[in-house]
Amino acid sequence: MDAPNYRRKLLLVALYLISGLCSIMFSATASAFASDVCFSSDNAYFNCIPLPADCPPGDDSSDCIAEFSASATDAALNTASVGGQRSVLHMDYSFYLAQYLGFSGSQAYTIAAYSEAMDVDQYIPRGKNGALIVDPATCVTTPDASGCDKITRSIDGLNRSNIETGGVFFHFDSPYSGKVNEPVASVDGLDPDSTDSTPELLLAHVKHWADPIYGSDLLCTHGITSRSTAGDYATGSTCYQPAGGKLIKGKMAVVETTEQETAPFTFTVPTGEQTISTPTDGSATISSSSFDSYVGDKARYARIGIYLHAYQDRISHHRCLDQSALSGPLSNTVAFKALLNDDACVQGEHIIRHGWEVGVPQTELQPADQTMAAAVSGSYDELLTIAKDMGIALSRASDSSNRQKFIDDFTAALQTPAAKDRVKALASLGSSYGLKPMPGF
Repeated sequence: MDAPNYRRKLLLVALYLISGLCSIMFSATASAFASDVCFSSDNAYFNCIPLPADCPPGDDSSDCIAEFSASATDAALNTASVGGQRSVLHMDYSFYLAQYLGFSGSQAYTIAAYSEAMDVDQYIPRGKNGALIVDPATCVTTPDASGCDKITRSIDGLNRSNIETGGVFFHFDSPYSGKVNEPVASVDGLDPDSTDSTPELLLAHVKHWADPIYGSDLLCTHGITSRSTAGDYATGSTCYQPAGGKLIKGKMAVVETTEQETAPFTFTVPTGEQTISTPTDGSATISSSSFDSYVGDKARYARIGIYLHAYQDRISHHRCLDQSALSGPLSNTVAFKALLNDDACVQGEHIIRHGWEVGVPQTELQPADQTMAAAVSGSYDELLTIAKDMGIALSRASDSSNRQKFIDDFTAALQTPAAKDRVKALASLGSSYGLKPMPGF
């Protein structure tokens, strides 16, 4: 494929993703730990980002970028509109991991389901045969019907494509450097330090909200608070919202228009309390201060799922985010700037690396692209910390040999190429560890 035709094809794919079906950069085909298991309208399993036969893992040539983008777009067109996709890293692995560490089966399900809901607004589960375990329309009229309790509340305000509410920042969080367009030199997104509230501002903030040991009920846009006594903008006592309001302005490189230039996507989001849901029935917007009452008695575990998703996405997008920067406060109107201008943020580079995350041998990739392996081990440690803080961690989970075996086993299962075989491999592995199955399995 010659260069002009390649650029034209990639631009068309990106413009398609911008419009209607999938929002650019935050779409089903381009999310962090992109949905890898898709379901057709007749309940058949298939890979959401099929690996082109002539594009081996690690080949990021212009032709392969275009092929990946096109195949992902085609897959999106054939995906069922209700409960038609999920990430086995965000959902399946997180479900089995939480149980292994000490959470009950129902607690683990809530953690994993709300992690997955971050990408799809409301998680609607399917069973092992690919069919919905309950028709969500039934739950509208008969909310107590069997299976309805397995559907999450809508958290569209945290969705990867929701720019207006700042939901996008839970998937693309620029490390805080304090200087405009100057990335943090020492940051490592393959192993992000959620305890360092300066560069990893959003992670630190959301972890304080999710881990009960901190006792925080504060969830703010991009995790930005008033300045804390420690001097950071992640753990202050209020959301950053001076009188009159302030804005987060930003820019993200999206699609290559020439060999030298990219077309940026710009956004403006108000600081303050994070929006959780914006109902379409005319009812009031749900803000983070109402999260617990909105979700109900599962809220404690839903919070953990939201944090786990943000942590996993930080790893998935590290090539883009490690070269990005959040700065501020800056002025009376623009409080912070989030600039994601690195070439690794561009749509084609983004999609192809999502295609390598699951169902692909990690050892065939460059170390920087082995994001699935990094997320499997990192998620174990992050969730174990929370389980210990809650006093529920099982002793087996802290044993280093047990930890390594669990990580190795699930990493191998996640590399299974075919979507249905991958789900079956994870379910079988969970059973071999004595863990409860997902609903419908």
